[in-house]
Amino acid sequence: PRTTGLPADLHHVSELTDALDDEAPTLIAALAAAGVGTSAYTDDVAWVGSGADRGLRDRHPCAADAATCKPDWMFTAAADELIAQGESPSFTMIITRAGLLPLDPAPEDVTALDPRPYEGTMTPSRTAVYGLHPRAESVAMTAVDQERLGLLYDASLLAVDRGLGQLFERLHDHNLDGDTAVIVVGDRGVALGESRTVGDGPMSLASVAETVILARGPGFPAARVEGVAGSIDAAATALERLGVTAPAELEGVSLAGAAVSHDRVLGFVATVLISTNRRPSAAVAWVLVIIFIPFLGALWYLLVGAGRLPRARREKQREVSDLILSRTEGLGAVSHG
Repeated sequence: PRTTGLPADLHHVSELTDALDDEAPTLIAALAAAGVGTSAYTDDVAWVGSGADRGLRDRHPCAADAATCKPDWMFTAAADELIAQGESPSFTMIITRAGLLPLDPAPEDVTALDPRPYEGTMTPSRTAVYGLHPRAESVAMTAVDQERLGLLYDASLLAVDRGLGQLFERLHDHNLDGDTAVIVVGDRGVALGESRTVGDGPMSLASVAETVILARGPGFPAARVEGVAGSIDAAATALERLGVTAPAELEGVSLAGAAVSHDRVLGFVATVLISTNRRPSAAVAWVLVIIFIPFLGALWYLLVGAGRLPRARREKQREVSDLILSRTEGLGAVSHG
């Protein structure tokens, strides 16, 4: 990389290995052993039978080719299943290749993001050529083509975004959003022309290696987890939410506990500080505000509830107090009889 400016992967110093040992503990196996119903919907034909699906009760692979199968149907089917399960403990996975090569989004999704006409060479069929290479290779492309490649990537994820929105709406309509945790995990990214590279991960490029974990549902306040989180943490989170003890080999940490830790600390600090020199009814009101609306509540308390005068006002009050004391010196010796 020091001499070519290319990622180390292009020098054949890394290997792509997807084999999972038959004895390796998996999230699905742990849930199945605990009696939790499990199912999966996927448009990735390689995922079925990879070992990660070991122990699944139901598998629903896409009937069409993975390159053309869209993710919309998976979110609709998953929502149907969650609604049918009701309040019974269950775990449903959606595994999609959306965002991975080849990038073949629906034309209407591309137009929705950028209606301008495009006459360049970066077409879905060309992204398919990149996806055929077993390794990432150095590529040359114009700035216009690289921008178009990014647009195709964004448009391919638009269906996932739309599916998530519909899933949340249906869960809300059936009063299940308060009992359902939704975790979104990106296991790897895609190089879209950075460092003259186009290809799926794993890759040594930081823009490809760093992905995202999002969680929504009971136990997940509006917060950002500090530090590094990995896909293994998503597995630990799912187990914790379903009340299943994680295998000893699982090194992940539940995001629910990590996300609420600072809110608990904030609530504790607020209880100690606010209850000092304050009537119980007022103290309880302020503590509840800070616990349920952590950051806005704390800010509002500092602005109007702290009950501490500005420094200039305190100094002026001190001067007045000293003046009063000096003029009333010896007043206690005066007889009132």
